[in-house]
Amino acid sequence: MPILETTRTELQQLLRRAERVRTSEVAEIVQKDPLLMLQALRFIGNRSRTSLAAEVVSIENIVMLMGVAPFLERFSALPTVESILLPKYPDEYRAFLGEVFLSRFAARLALVYAYWRYDAHPEEITAATILSRCMKMLGLVGGKMDAKLPPQAGNLDSFLEGIGLPEQVCKLVRKDDEAPPRVAMLRAVMQLVDAFNQGWWQPEVQQEVDLIAGILNMEPDEVWQALCRAALTMARDPARFEGIDQPARWLPMLPGAWPKPPEAAPVAPVQEKPVPDILSQRMQALHLAGKTGAAARDIMALTVRALAEGLGMKRIVFNLMTPGKPELRARYVLGVPKEHPLRQLVVQLDAQHLFVRLLEKPQSIWFNPVTAKQFGPLLPAGFQAQYPAEHFCAMSVFVGEKPLGLIFADCEESPLTEHHYQHFKQICLLTTRALTHSAIR
Repeated sequence: MPILETTRTELQQLLRRAERVRTSEVAEIVQKDPLLMLQALRFIGNRSRTSLAAEVVSIENIVMLMGVAPFLERFSALPTVESILLPKYPDEYRAFLGEVFLSRFAARLALVYAYWRYDAHPEEITAATILSRCMKMLGLVGGKMDAKLPPQAGNLDSFLEGIGLPEQVCKLVRKDDEAPPRVAMLRAVMQLVDAFNQGWWQPEVQQEVDLIAGILNMEPDEVWQALCRAALTMARDPARFEGIDQPARWLPMLPGAWPKPPEAAPVAPVQEKPVPDILSQRMQALHLAGKTGAAARDIMALTVRALAEGLGMKRIVFNLMTPGKPELRARYVLGVPKEHPLRQLVVQLDAQHLFVRLLEKPQSIWFNPVTAKQFGPLLPAGFQAQYPAEHFCAMSVFVGEKPLGLIFADCEESPLTEHHYQHFKQICLLTTRALTHSAIR
C-alpha cells in the first residue's frame, strides 16, 4: 500500500538521525497518514506472538517493539500515492487528499471529545478515526497499482479484521444498533464531519451535535464550539493540503451580527535600537586575532564562534592532521552529541580521494544534492556513514604552506545557501591568515 510523498520524506529525514529520534516523533508522522497507520497496525498484528501477548494499538508502542531504525527503514521504502496517481489521475489524487484531510479532522475532533469523557485509551480513538476512510482511499489507488491490494469487500470492520488489525479498533468502527456510548460517540463524530463538510445548516449536523452532547452530558453549544475550533485549527495549519475545501469555509455564513474589532489604543513611537551584525563582529575579531598574534587555541575558538554565532552553523567539526600518521582526526567539535560517531571522525590520507586534493592548497567544496553526483564518488570510503549530512561545507586550513586540517560545517536538517558557503570560505581564509601570522610571531 502506498503512503504520501510528504510522509516518506519525513520518515527518511528521521532515518538519517535514527539514534536520536523519539518514538513520539515517529508516531506524530504516522498518525497523519491513514494508509501508513493501516500498514503499521497490520504488520504488528500479524507478528508471531503467544496467546498471552496483548494486541498493540499505540504507534509509539509499535515503534518501540520494532525499534526506531527498523521501523523507519521498512516504511520509508514504501511507494507513494503521488507516484501512482500523478500526473495521470489528478482528480483521483485530489479526492484522495480530501479523504486524508477528513480523516485527520475527525481524529482531532474525536480526541477532544474522548478527553472530555476521560477515555482510558485515546490511542484507540485516534486509530479508529484515522482509518475510518481507508477503504475509500484504497479504492482510489487500487486499480492503478501493479501491486495487489487486500480485497475491500464488506464493511470497514470486517475489512480491518480480515487484514489482522486489533479487535479494539475493529469494535470501534463496527456498525451496531446497540452500540455502547464510546462507539456511538465515535460514529456520531464521523457522521458529523461528513455533514459539516457540506455546510453547518445540514440537519444532520444538529442531530449529531445533540447526540454527542447527550453522551458527554454537556450543553450542545460546547460540542458545537469544539467543532468550530477544530475546523479553524485545520484551516490555519501551515501544512494543510492546498486546493482541498475546508469545512471552516462555511463559518462566516453563520447568522448574527459581525463583532466590531476593538479600537487600537495609540502607541507611542518606539525608537528602534540598531541590531548588531554578529557575523561582521566575529569575523573582525578573527582578523584582529591574527594581527595581534593570538594563540592558536584562541584563534580556533574565534573561528567556531564566527561559524556558530555569526553564520548559524549547527554542527562544526575541525579535523587536524595527526603527527606521524597519514590521517585527519576530529579535534574541535560543536553541536554533536557525545555518543555520535562524528566525534570520532577519522579521515585516512593514504589513498587518493577528495579531501587529499583539498589539502594541496586552501580550497573548499559545498556538498549538496546538486553537487553530490560530482563529489559523492570522490569522498573517502565510510565518510558518509560517519557524516550523513546532505548539505555541508568543507575547506582546508593551512599554517603558511603547511596543511593543518579540514573544517566541516552544516546546519543539520536545514539546507545551506550561497550566503552560508561564501562566508564559510571567508571565515576559513581568515583562520588560515590568523594562524599563519601567529606562527610567524
